[in-house]
Amino acid sequence: MGWATWKRAWKAYDVNIKEWPKLKAQGWLKTFVYNDAEFRYWNAAFQSIHLQKVDTWDYQWDFAVMKING
Repeated sequence: MGWATWKRAWKAYDVNIKEWPKLKAQGWLKTFVYNDAEFRYWNAAFQSIHLQKVDTWDYQWDFAVMKING
């Protein structure tokens, strides 16, 4: 058992999600969420990653996939 990824998403991967402030200001995240609770969750997660308050790799992966409309 395993999992697969997309090469184009890994090209978009950025451990520091540098584009987050610009995309956040544009309201980009609202295009991916279904309700306010989900928005608050992802907003907090991406903000924490961008500010380097969390040491992980997977939220950045989600960000990259979302960024390329995956």
